[in-house]
Amino acid sequence: MKQTRFEQMKQQIVKSIDADLGARVVSCMDEEYEILCRNDHEKCPDLISHLHNNIYPVVATFRALMALGMPKDKASELAQTTFLELMEAPAASIQKLCRIPGLYRIMPWLFGKLMPKLFKKEAGFDFVFHPTEPGHVRFDMKTCPYFQACKELDCLELAPVFCTTDDICYGHMHPNLSWNRTKTIARGGDVCDFDLEVKKSNRK
Repeated sequence: MKQTRFEQMKQQIVKSIDADLGARVVSCMDEEYEILCRNDHEKCPDLISHLHNNIYPVVATFRALMALGMPKDKASELAQTTFLELMEAPAASIQKLCRIPGLYRIMPWLFGKLMPKLFKKEAGFDFVFHPTEPGHVRFDMKTCPYFQACKELDCLELAPVFCTTDDICYGHMHPNLSWNRTKTIARGGDVCDFDLEVKKSNRK
């Protein structure tokens, strides 16, 4: 049975700290995660998926570490680092997929088709697409539930980690693809820009 991201977070955090402290942190993470999920039944199912699979595991780790005495900045750093370590596997899967001959050429088109399905308006995502030439997709996210959730949970310092996951997963898909991100809402930008293109020297 496939592990949830939260279960992966708990396993990963134990590897990063003292075994005795790790067991206490995991127990506290369970408590914090349960509290975070407690009132989600009234929320949109698509939003719940993002909250439970990505946002809450990081927030629960952050809160648990602080509850057991870790300074806030250290707790934030460890929670984010732990989450990013888990992103190496999906990034590697994308890279493997892109090794299929010629597939990288349609990735911008595929990227543009998949994103609205994975990040739905019903969950609070709001995209605006910009005209581009073939082999290039560019769109801006005007509202981001990841940023909003971190704001509501009083942990905005965690929000940029989810931008970094984009950079890890989309920034190294294939040597002939360029990931041209310049800003995100969580990093102080007015929008999150998504910009993926086949390098011009490879557009034939």
